[in-house]
Amino acid sequence: MTHLVSDMTRLRFEITKGHKARIQLMDDLQHFADDLSCEVTKTLHSFTELRKRKAKHAAAERRAFVVDLQHKVKNFRDDFVMEFQNARCGWLGESPSHTFTSHAMAKPKMKKKN
Repeated sequence: MTHLVSDMTRLRFEITKGHKARIQLMDDLQHFADDLSCEVTKTLHSFTELRKRKAKHAAAERRAFVVDLQHKVKNFRDDFVMEFQNARCGWLGESPSHTFTSHAMAKPKMKKKN
């Protein structure tokens, strides 16, 4: 009978030890999950900030492109009108009231890149 008592006592200690190990494992897993969640949140936040910066940069580039395009179109239209007026004056035998200088012939302004 003493073997049965000692076996039961040993089994009880092993079960208690296994239970404590399970609790420790669950605690470790919970801490790991919390740490991982924190890292994912930080990564998502950094991706969001990067996306915002890139969107602002792209918007500024689009804005600069549109402004440049507006200037080019205005210059082209002005050149066309002046050329048309000079051709009309030549057709009618009149001298142009002002000389035609093409914006296309003008020296382009260089922008500084940041």
